[in-house]
Amino acid sequence: MDQRILEFIGDLRRAELRISPSEALDALAASSEIGLEHRETFKTALASTLVKEARDLPTFDRIFDLYFLDLEALGPGSRKPWVPRTPASRRCSTSSWPRRTWTWTS
Repeated sequence: MDQRILEFIGDLRRAELRISPSEALDALAASSEIGLEHRETFKTALASTLVKEARDLPTFDRIFDLYFLDLEALGPGSRKPWVPRTPASRRCSTSSWPRRTWTWTS
């Protein structure tokens, strides 16, 4: 379920909602505490951690419905916590990144 929430947050960001990394973590923590039993409670928990301005609520509602229309259909496998498959030390390695030199012009 955490992976689905992270994808949801990514789409909210693409829809121009400003969501910080700490707010994303708060949403994950809230969803794990609330659970999936009551859709409206789950929705309210996510909205309270991710939406800062009332004008963003319609966008949140629309994208939420795309991701979480039927929580029961997601099944019990969706309740497993999300764990990265690649250890952080390998994901963050900069040895394979291209090195660039930046030149500032005035």
